[in-house]
Amino acid sequence: QQCIIVREQASKERLPLDLRSGLVCTVFESKGLEFEDVLIYNFFKDSPAQKEWRCLYDFHLLDEAFVPVPGGPSGSAGLAS
Repeated sequence: QQCIIVREQASKERLPLDLRSGLVCTVFESKGLEFEDVLIYNFFKDSPAQKEWRCLYDFHLLDEAFVPVPGGPSGSAGLAS
């Protein structure tokens, strides 16, 4: 079975018409259910926590700038040039 999961009820109403024909649930409605295929639609875009997600995204970009230091202890990293 397939399901599209959205953040909240208002997100269901903004879903493109082509996607509304299938099973669409909010995160809360989908709790305890199991699906073979899941599409999470606009989860971060519809989030009221825009600043918080931006912080995590920026941290991810910063983390990618670090590379292991050759010959250094395991887990050591330095800023990539």
